[in-house]
Amino acid sequence: MPNKKILITIGILILIIFGFVIYLLLPKSTPEVSTTSTSTGTRARTGTYITNIFNSSTSPITNPEGDNQPQQNYANDVPTLRQISKDPISGYNVFGLGTSSKVIYTDRATGNTYQSTLDEIKLERPTITRIPTIYEAIWSNRANLVALRSLQGNTDTIQTFIGQVASTSINGELTGKYLPNGITQLVMNPNGDKIFYLFSNQRGTIGYITNNKLTIPQQIFSSPAREWLVDWPKNETIIITTKPSAQALGHVYSLNANTGAFSKLYGGIAGLTTLFNKDLTKSLYSESVNGAFTLGYYDSVKNETKNAPFKTLPEKCVWSNISPSSVYCAIPAKIYSGDYPDIWYQGEVSFEDEIWRIDLDTNKTTRIYTLTSPTSFSKLDAVNLKLNSTEKYLTFTDKNSLQLFVLTLTK
Repeated sequence: MPNKKILITIGILILIIFGFVIYLLLPKSTPEVSTTSTSTGTRARTGTYITNIFNSSTSPITNPEGDNQPQQNYANDVPTLRQISKDPISGYNVFGLGTSSKVIYTDRATGNTYQSTLDEIKLERPTITRIPTIYEAIWSNRANLVALRSLQGNTDTIQTFIGQVASTSINGELTGKYLPNGITQLVMNPNGDKIFYLFSNQRGTIGYITNNKLTIPQQIFSSPAREWLVDWPKNETIIITTKPSAQALGHVYSLNANTGAFSKLYGGIAGLTTLFNKDLTKSLYSESVNGAFTLGYYDSVKNETKNAPFKTLPEKCVWSNISPSSVYCAIPAKIYSGDYPDIWYQGEVSFEDEIWRIDLDTNKTTRIYTLTSPTSFSKLDAVNLKLNSTEKYLTFTDKNSLQLFVLTLTK
């Protein structure tokens, strides 16, 4: 009898094991998620966010998370992300060539200036001069000139100090002087020897240009409009764009830095922001659409406009130094519904980004890196992207923490 009970027990165990194996092998049904597909993305019926999708021209596949992504051509080298600044910064730039590429930045709270090579982060101070509480630092491409912008005392008056930095100086002095108070926008030319800035009042906006010695400024721009954004991608040409809002049609213009000639490039686009390449033949532009945004690509040589194969804002991209049709962009994994770029500028929403390289002529996309802070492990919302001359390094600022990071793209 005991042997019979043992055999019965073994038989029951075999049946249980066999049934469990059959269960594992049976196909599982996947819960159906109800979504509504639109031309601007896939909107969950709760309306809480829009999943960022790519245009069908890139042969979309489904990633493990279930979001549509482009064909994932991964970079050959494994990128590495390093944090350069532990504290918030007010501005930075990358200078130097090849292996001697360096980064220079200004600490937001103390006003201290630091620089380091990009291959090995070892901070040194090129100047011991500092102006505390710098809200914006604009460095020239040669890192020999900086505009430090802060509030005067406890007022809302913006003051701007233009400082000269000796290129070989370590722990030296920053020499310079203040521009008139109240400058709303300021930008430097690629050569780093001229400055363009705007004043706004109730009658409109006036723009002046001066050299790095701040000799007598020359007025080259005036407009009854009061809110503008400025960029200076080419020595002879300044780009001026109306301040963007989802509720307003934007326009972008070119301003000749030598003659003051002012010409409209394109416009009539809601939420317009732009990013031009160095010779002004190509540009990215955003458009507010149905509670989200799209990204367009304009080739002025071909007079051709088309949608980019991804959704992000021009402020989250940088043009390649090597391939004229390629950009590196921080692309949000999810885009929450709302009026863009307003709610992003105002900090009501934040993005969690991946870095991609995109050839806009061929629509070939290469996924490079998912941005997660190497120290806090938080997701990053990348802005102010810059490449060194060889494109070995991509630097950017996290919009939330204002900390500075560098991503090594190739070994």
